[in-house]
Amino acid sequence: MSTGGTTASTATNNAGSSAPPPSPKAACKGGAGACPAKACSVDSWECAGDTLRTCKPDESGFIDVEMCKPGLCDRASKQCDVCVPNEARCEGDAVMTCDGTGQNERRQLCPSGQPHCTDDGKCVACRNDADCGSSKHCDLATNQCVECQRDADCSTLLDCRVASCGSGGKCVVNNAPPRTRCGRLDVSLCSMDGRCVECMSNADCPAAMPACNPQNNACVECTTASQCAAGETCTMNACEKTCGNGRLDPNKSCDPTVTNDWHCDSSCRIVGGEYTWRLCSAAGQCDTSREDCAMFSDTNVPGFCAPDATKLGGSCSNAFPNAYRGREFGALPYCLLSCQTGTCPSHTQCSTALGAAQPLCLPK
Repeated sequence: MSTGGTTASTATNNAGSSAPPPSPKAACKGGAGACPAKACSVDSWECAGDTLRTCKPDESGFIDVEMCKPGLCDRASKQCDVCVPNEARCEGDAVMTCDGTGQNERRQLCPSGQPHCTDDGKCVACRNDADCGSSKHCDLATNQCVECQRDADCSTLLDCRVASCGSGGKCVVNNAPPRTRCGRLDVSLCSMDGRCVECMSNADCPAAMPACNPQNNACVECTTASQCAAGETCTMNACEKTCGNGRLDPNKSCDPTVTNDWHCDSSCRIVGGEYTWRLCSAAGQCDTSREDCAMFSDTNVPGFCAPDATKLGGSCSNAFPNAYRGREFGALPYCLLSCQTGTCPSHTQCSTALGAAQPLCLPK
């Protein structure tokens, strides 16, 4: 029974272990057994540090494709970038801007008003004090050069001025508090208006100069007669005896009772200037004890008080020159002091320069 024999033979084979097992690949395709796990997918990419890698064709793992520059491995674009996409950096004082692909950079110099490039690729006026030059400071919050950032950055060489750092980085100078000591020896005071002065009140002055002159804040001997001794008056901030007391006190130029000087005024001072005669229109306006009123023939021109030679021991003469500064004297004889008689009064001189017949005491 061949059919039975054949069946028996097949059964034997199935029961035995002599039949070869299916291959793994055949089993994975036929659905029998477990397929090996994939290490990656075809056309997948990764960055291992700065190394760009792609998946092997059999998906068993990744292989290295390219070593990129630090930080420039671009897995999404499957490439090594030249620069970080859409970011900027500095190259000296130029800004390098990367495009969106990471493959191209554009270089642009910083403008003159903002000539320096920062680490984040921005052009600014300064990055540190050295960028601002002398006497300037860099405000790092705004990257702008300013005059100051703190009070110590401001200074002034003026007495009675205080400098401080104000808004916008500008130094502000204000008056020092009143009565602050100032000057080389710190012996003066700062006034309300910022001047270094000797005094602000009488209490600031020494005994020798006890009054504070409010006009210039200087210590003087007096500002009113009440600050002088009895019989004295305050003249030009100095105490002096009354004019005509017979003494040449300090600050006097003359005194009529001791100098016999017809040119000494009521303040005991010589009236200065060329041809300094007191104007008059009648003899009574002169010092009739020593001088008289000399009139010009031109009635529109006032006369002047001149020494009377008769009263001063001189001689009477009508020999005075016909012209004096272009004007004629009157026809009447006029007493003039002759230099032959004695010494001329102060501020006159012995002269014949004006054409007199004899030397006369004439104005200097």
